[in-house]
Amino acid sequence: MKLPNWLWISLKTLRTSQKMAGVTSWFAFIGLVLGVASMVVAMAVVSGFETTLKTAITDVTGHLLVMRRGREIESPDKFNQRLKNISSDVDVTIPFTMIEAVAAHKGKLQGVIVQGVDTKTALNNLGIKKRLIAGEFNFTADGDTMGVLVGKGVANSFQLKVGDDFKVVLPLASDLNPVDFKRRLGKFKVMGIVDLGKHAFNQRYIITDIKSSQEFAMLKNKYHGMIVKIKHPDEVREFSLKLSSALGQSYWIKDWKDDTLFEATSIEKKVIFIVLLLIVIVAAFNISGSLFINVVQRYSDISVLKAMGATEKMIRQIFCFQGILIGAFGAIFGFFVGLLFCGIFIVLQDSFELIDGSVYKLDHIGVQLRWTDNIAIFSFTLLICLISTLAPAWRGARLKPVEGLRYE
Repeated sequence: MKLPNWLWISLKTLRTSQKMAGVTSWFAFIGLVLGVASMVVAMAVVSGFETTLKTAITDVTGHLLVMRRGREIESPDKFNQRLKNISSDVDVTIPFTMIEAVAAHKGKLQGVIVQGVDTKTALNNLGIKKRLIAGEFNFTADGDTMGVLVGKGVANSFQLKVGDDFKVVLPLASDLNPVDFKRRLGKFKVMGIVDLGKHAFNQRYIITDIKSSQEFAMLKNKYHGMIVKIKHPDEVREFSLKLSSALGQSYWIKDWKDDTLFEATSIEKKVIFIVLLLIVIVAAFNISGSLFINVVQRYSDISVLKAMGATEKMIRQIFCFQGILIGAFGAIFGFFVGLLFCGIFIVLQDSFELIDGSVYKLDHIGVQLRWTDNIAIFSFTLLICLISTLAPAWRGARLKPVEGLRYE
């Protein structure tokens, strides 16, 4: 297929102009590539942070938790049916208990949360099993000892290994005097160690079978709430508002979007994008400077083209296309350099503790490349490069044939 005249001329002059401009144009191009690469890496890391945090929360607590204020809930089947009557979006419900207690081992004490879940339902619908880093997903133990999974933070604090026993003390209100407390001692055995993803979970969570936790806390057949998974997780906020309105104020509902880090990350992502976009803008206008030099060097060629009948529109198309082409190549090379930087980040993260879990709530961040982010980066890069080439393109188009021939 034959190329339009202006397109063929644009490619021809761009190839020769790069040789003439030399180091200056290449530095401008490298600056554009690094700017795009920085945006790709930043967006991938921030998006990975969002996804990693969301996965950590939903793998342990589902899409939302429903609890009754001040008292336990009875009859999981009836409550489950009640939730499904409120909304057909309910997919899976898992009854759970959540007990605050104190773990004791080798003279060390630490506050923990003992979460009891229905083993079979949790195994099929939560992501706890895939987070095992040692041991097995098994809560069977001997005699009065309860089999549990412990977060890796709890295991590190107490130097626990699979098969070790430790004790947990549970304070219970006295039946005779509400002010007084009686203690209940439970003996736990580590059946597995899990990386729950979120720092707070790893530091405090102990997971066991719901029947064992009910017996330990003397709850009989009662439970504290329901883990709910819905068919459309991204609409969880609307679903939780609907559920809260239907259940009334006696129930407390928390969905995975309630973590303030999600909102903060969303704002930071926009700010980072704008800040790094400035690098692309600077690089694009450096390219504009190179194109200005190209226009000056091409005065005689432009004059000849105009003398042969080339219009101002054709001259503008020639130089604008050059800017867009440079921007496209810069965006493509920047994307691949960004991928390389993402790989380096993953290697460094695995080799060194780059992320402090106590500060960022996560001690490991995945890298996620989203099409929406990459399309936005590519589009803004082309737009900025196009805008930056308008001035040299306009200057070249306004050149009169007689003026250009003076440079011969």
